[in-house]
Amino acid sequence: MFKSWNFTLVLLAVCSLVWISSCGNSTDSNTNNEASNETTESDAPVALDTLRELGLIKTVEDAGYPMYSLEIEFPERGFSEGFLLNAEDIQGLDLEKLGSSAGKYISFEYTSELENALLDLTLNGKSVYNDGDPFQPTPETKTFEGILNNAGEPTTSDLPDQISISGAGGKTEKFDCYITPLIAKANGKKVVGYYEVRTANRIVGLEFTK
Repeated sequence: MFKSWNFTLVLLAVCSLVWISSCGNSTDSNTNNEASNETTESDAPVALDTLRELGLIKTVEDAGYPMYSLEIEFPERGFSEGFLLNAEDIQGLDLEKLGSSAGKYISFEYTSELENALLDLTLNGKSVYNDGDPFQPTPETKTFEGILNNAGEPTTSDLPDQISISGAGGKTEKFDCYITPLIAKANGKKVVGYYEVRTANRIVGLEFTK
């Protein structure tokens, strides 16, 4: 009788261990499934901080509608800075007033980020980007070699397209540019991009002060 009872206890213990192990695996599986459905930090969009300033407009230049280039001075701090403005991003903007605003103060909001400014693009040693004088690199100029992507069709909108160059080791550099037919012919081929990393300040709201 005692032997039968001991055998029953052992059997119950083994069943309990199997059940616990099964539950543990199920929990781990659910945890892994939940983790796989989460958006990683690198995949999430990066929100840019909006800054507010008061400055004196020195110049306003048409950079190809809807883009405008403004030089704004901050007299109290003794310097001036360049800004880009997309007229279509600012509801109710008076373009005529903007064009005649040199010498006037504006209160504005803007974002600031580092971007790659494409200066030249060569295929087999020949430029497909510059039609004029040969590009002269400076100490600040960076180069990146790889396969040109996202440039299969010439730009048809008022705003530039974003192209990319895929290099060794999986690294990719992105550039905003107007795709010409010559650049489009280089799509999918090995090119060399010449660029500088610059600060891009974009006005997202403004108010003309009295």
